[in-house]
Amino acid sequence: MEKNNFWDNYCEQAILTAVYPNQGNSLLYPVLGLIGECSEISNKIKKILRDDGGKITDKKTQEIGKETGDCLWYIANICREANLSMQNIVEDAVRHYLSILSVNKVVDIFDVCLVLQKPLYGISIGAKRVKDGTQNDFLVRNGFGTDLRDICVLLIFLCNSLGLSFETVGKRNIENLLCRQKRNTLHGSGDDR
Repeated sequence: MEKNNFWDNYCEQAILTAVYPNQGNSLLYPVLGLIGECSEISNKIKKILRDDGGKITDKKTQEIGKETGDCLWYIANICREANLSMQNIVEDAVRHYLSILSVNKVVDIFDVCLVLQKPLYGISIGAKRVKDGTQNDFLVRNGFGTDLRDICVLLIFLCNSLGLSFETVGKRNIENLLCRQKRNTLHGSGDDR
């Protein structure tokens, strides 16, 4: 049986669309980007409570799917910067996700937003230590792998709660980025460039 390398291929494609300073030697940009995108997910989910009475509309599902795809792009670039395999991280995340499901632990999209902050904090501290030169590179990579896995577990929960395929979210994200790259619209802000 041939091994599916979807996430390593995704990572290669994400790197081709990367436009940021000191690529290949900078954890700071993709870590800050991941924190921002996870915050955007939390903000959209907060608005579901405020504006939609907790009801998840198709429009909100699609918006959250786009933000989740953006998170995956930053995870791919963190993997590149930390010399980690995105494939291994996602496979480990799927195993963790399935083990959590096996004990019937119910997690909803609101739980995901609350719990997501812990691994984001771990990645933030690791990036600061690398920036300051106070942490051994091996220890940082090991910590990043665990934190990225935990973020992916939560993103998988989020996608499944919304009826989205995690892999399909990744495919749509890369397709959108490659299209924007062809149109020379990678710079700027907003999902509809």
